Amino acid sequence: MTSWQLNSTIFSSDVNALAASMLGEITHSIDGDALHFSLFEHAANDMRAMWNTRMRSIVSVEAVLKMVKDSIHGEQPLSDGE
Repeated sequence: MTSWQLNSTIFSSDVNALAASMLGEITHSIDGDALHFSLFEHAANDMRAMWNTRMRSIVSVEAVLKMVKDSIHGEQPLSDGE
């Protein structure tokens, strides 16, 4: 049976927050501003689904962090009507 492995490294100044979003789901390591993790699956479609899930999680965490940082620095997000 074919197995699939994907090794990923993401560089971010918020690497600890990104890692926390994956806690309990996958094993990861942090090296400075780099977050390393691997995915292992037996089927390619399962690998694709796992990759999509991880990337959606990362994008969501980054969006929330940006909103929090913007609110701390006094920047107001644009409303739909502006």
